[in-house]
Amino acid sequence: AACRLQAAVRACRANWAVLGLAEAARAAAESSATAQESAACLVSAAVGRSEAIAKRAAAAETVAASALAQASGAEAAAEAAEQRLAAAEERIAAAAAAAAEKEAAVARA
Repeated sequence: AACRLQAAVRACRANWAVLGLAEAARAAAESSATAQESAACLVSAAVGRSEAIAKRAAAAETVAASALAQASGAEAAAEAAEQRLAAAEERIAAAAAAAAEKEAAVARA
């Protein structure tokens, strides 16, 4: 009877050990699942931030292209104004020459 009792005690201890290992495995699995969920959340947040950064970069690129186009337009307008100024200066010089000729003609007469 004592042998059977000792064998039963050993069997119970072995069962408790197995149950302890099973509980530890379950806790580890839960911890792993939590870690995987946390990692998935971090990846999702990183993807969201990356997409937001890409959108801001695209918007900045659009603004830069618009500014470049405006600068190009302003440069073309400045060139056109310079050409108009040069033409006006030529007309003024021609008018001054004509006035000088008239004065000379009047002086000769």
